[in-house]
Amino acid sequence: GTYTLTTSIGMGTSGDVTSGPIRVRGYTTTIGDGGRPTITANNDTFPIFSLSADVVTLESLNLTYTGASRGPGLRPGTAKQSGSALLDMSITGCSLGIDSDWSTYYALYQLMMVNVEIASCTSHGISAGAGLWLIDCYIHDNAGDGWRHGQYNAAYFCDLTAVRTVFSNNAGIQ
Repeated sequence: GTYTLTTSIGMGTSGDVTSGPIRVRGYTTTIGDGGRPTITANNDTFPIFSLSADVVTLESLNLTYTGASRGPGLRPGTAKQSGSALLDMSITGCSLGIDSDWSTYYALYQLMMVNVEIASCTSHGISAGAGLWLIDCYIHDNAGDGWRHGQYNAAYFCDLTAVRTVFSNNAGIQ
């Protein structure tokens, strides 16, 4: 199904190494069926997900913006967040797919993305660094850079590791 938002989905409860991550997992008819519901926003500038928690997994979701004014797909909310994952997702049509450059907002550090497509953003696909792992991802057709390194302190692991990941038809990788 498709779900249209009028405000951000806030994630404020952290997972931990004992209990595991807080998981938001999409499905179409039956839990675990591999389906991906679409979460969309129209003509606004809020992030679809505002992440103010550590150790969170978002899985099997399509995030999209459809109006003239657009916000990011994912942005940290209140402080730097760590140890989260995006799995089997699509983020399209947003202002930025991931807005986490530390100089404007806080950082998502040690973020792992597996089988994630980020496309058709009006700015950059990913504005982040701080220990970013991309595995089997497709970052393409964004108006800005596919990946743009943010402003980070070296203590936050300012690097990008990309394995079997394609960057295509973006303004560049910076």
